Amino acid sequence: MLVCGAQAALAADPASRVARLSDFSGAVSFAPAGSDDWAAATLNRPFTTGDRLWSDQGSRTELHVGSTALRLGQSTGATLVDLDDRTTQIKLTQGALSVRVRALPPDQVVEIDTPNLAFQVQEPGEYRLDVAPDGSTTTVTVWRGNGTAYGDDRSAPLAAGQQVRFGGTDLAEAGGTDYPNRDAFDRWAEARDAREDASASARYVGREMTGYETLDEYGTWREEDGYGAVWVPRAVPVGWAPYRTGHWAWVAPWGWTWVDDAPWGFAPFHYGRWAYVGTTWCWVPGPVVPRPVYAPALVAFVGGGGVSWGINISIGSPGVAWFPLAPGEAYRPVYAASPTYVTNINRTVVVNNVTVNKTIINNNVTNVTNVNRVTYINANNPAALTAVPAKTFVNGQPVGPAMTTLRPEQMRAQLTHAQFVSTPALAPVKTSLVGAAAANGPHPLPPAQVFSRQALAVRAPQAPAGGHDPLAERFRSQGGALPGAGPAWVGGNAARVAPARGPANAGAQPMPAAAQAAGLRLTRATPVGVPRPGNEPGGPRGPNNPAAPGGPGSPQAHGAPSSPAPQALMAPAAPGAAARPGQPSGAMPMPERRGEERPATPNAPAQAMHAPPQGPAGTTTRPPRPEGIPAAPRDERRPMPSAQQERPRNEPPVQVRPEPQSHPAPVPRQPEARVEAPRPMMPQPHPVEVRPPQPQPQPHVVEMRPPQPQPQPRPEARPPQPPQPHVEHHEAAPTQPHPQAGHNEAQQHDGERH
Repeated sequence: MLVCGAQAALAADPASRVARLSDFSGAVSFAPAGSDDWAAATLNRPFTTGDRLWSDQGSRTELHVGSTALRLGQSTGATLVDLDDRTTQIKLTQGALSVRVRALPPDQVVEIDTPNLAFQVQEPGEYRLDVAPDGSTTTVTVWRGNGTAYGDDRSAPLAAGQQVRFGGTDLAEAGGTDYPNRDAFDRWAEARDAREDASASARYVGREMTGYETLDEYGTWREEDGYGAVWVPRAVPVGWAPYRTGHWAWVAPWGWTWVDDAPWGFAPFHYGRWAYVGTTWCWVPGPVVPRPVYAPALVAFVGGGGVSWGINISIGSPGVAWFPLAPGEAYRPVYAASPTYVTNINRTVVVNNVTVNKTIINNNVTNVTNVNRVTYINANNPAALTAVPAKTFVNGQPVGPAMTTLRPEQMRAQLTHAQFVSTPALAPVKTSLVGAAAANGPHPLPPAQVFSRQALAVRAPQAPAGGHDPLAERFRSQGGALPGAGPAWVGGNAARVAPARGPANAGAQPMPAAAQAAGLRLTRATPVGVPRPGNEPGGPRGPNNPAAPGGPGSPQAHGAPSSPAPQALMAPAAPGAAARPGQPSGAMPMPERRGEERPATPNAPAQAMHAPPQGPAGTTTRPPRPEGIPAAPRDERRPMPSAQQERPRNEPPVQVRPEPQSHPAPVPRQPEARVEAPRPMMPQPHPVEVRPPQPQPQPHVVEMRPPQPQPQPRPEARPPQPPQPHVEHHEAAPTQPHPQAGHNEAQQHDGERH
């Protein structure tokens, strides 16, 4: 019974990561999960399961999920059908999608579902998918890496240098070429990648912290006594404080979420803590962890639970006030969360005045209203406290223009006996979902047929979080509806929400109802091998489950198998004629891709050569790059001599916007490399952050042999290696940010495969 209860609590945990809207130009709109109302896109908006995004004519959009970049071209519609700790699943129903995968641990899945096929990424690299405006064809381009396309009944491997256009849903080829040329959209994606390759901030926080890529341009890293490496924003206005320039939005299942206006305003507001040093605000990210856990806002609100959710900013005018959490102060979520989740979300800080594990669990929901024993450093700092009218908060209006300055006597009166909570118990309204500016601003509406198209998928997604909203309903039932703000919002369009998932069962078929609710049809092509751990319907999530692969404090894979391996392009075998697992009958293995090795897994596929009508697959073998030497900027990605067959385009070329920051501005002297030392203001980091070396799956080499049935290639014998939290598969992550010349630059370019 205890085990079942623990699994239920873990299953209730929200995802540990979201997608960040990191850049866009032109007219871009979105519809949050559970809603059919479209609004103008907002920079730094968190996107999660069920959210839809439309990039209009002449527009382009960029999302980041940790180190993975998702870029939409013009006239493109995409839905995040599943985004959790291990899965990034996108439904692309029209337009162009560029995907850069920098790291793909054995427990991760990246899948793009289109009206014609489902495509699963098999190794880090660069990929592009184009869906025709009428949905009749899908073109798959593999610049680097390899993946598998799935039709209704069969699958086809695609390797680097291939571009194939498929029609229908049975992988019928409608054209293709080897080594296609890049267009304006590709060159824009290249420029964005080059900017991320050169990131110095990745050395301090790791590439899996969503939002790291914009820190270099807008701030400086330095050493600060008591905190270690800190980041200081540049060019902030006088009187600026964290969580003051932006607005609040309701994003299920987390609830009230901060959306900052600054172009760098994501990582510093959803990870780490803020310290007020002298007269300067410094962001303290804490030690590097393999997969940091996203938080909606790391602040403390002034006010108690229930109807006592705020302060009085004037006679008869209720207000909401908050301040940033300081280093050493724990974040205690009010949404459903297990004790393990609460521990993991606070791993990047050293908690010195509370015990995070002492939480009260009722019905798998963490009650965190009794936090008055905590002494908050910023509570009495006038430079830290921000207060606005309650209507401004609930309606998602900009905070800056509505901010109220409290006089010292007001602060003393309000704070002397105040309670502090992680979020006010205010029920959201419809405008809370997108923010007032987004709801009232101009925004394009996508063509009706774009998001009504069905797509093919390999795996069934989870239910969108924006359907029934337990936290919103809880606040409403507790009297949290604000008079005059509008009807309380408790959930969205039930027709678009899949039913609740059943218990985990590795051998069960995916729930068809979940796929139907997301507009997906599951392929009948059976991948070779067993599912990746945690991707079975109902399986507990990774970083919130201490026994899950890749979770903090555990090896990434625990020796578990990798993702389902693809079949070669072939119909399902007749009874009694099944191909050997991992090696379809009559298929020829791909030659080794040097310099892009991946840890071997028990069911890693032996790649099959598939020759399109116009010639053999354009696969190249490159010499290995010496370790520690940074790669030349994308020389291998320049167009090579090839048949000048144009890419089937579903849109005119996108105009290239100058990217002046492709090369980051000079950074002042960086903090010296060092091992985490005792901090005078805080105790040592949680001991779970320092892990002894553990066995790691070894790279494998696929040999070229004549076509014949044969067993899987075996990994060559090498000494055990420690588990890797980042894309660097050859060394363990540090517990304290510390730049290292040479090593980090090399991993930025080819950290995907050495």
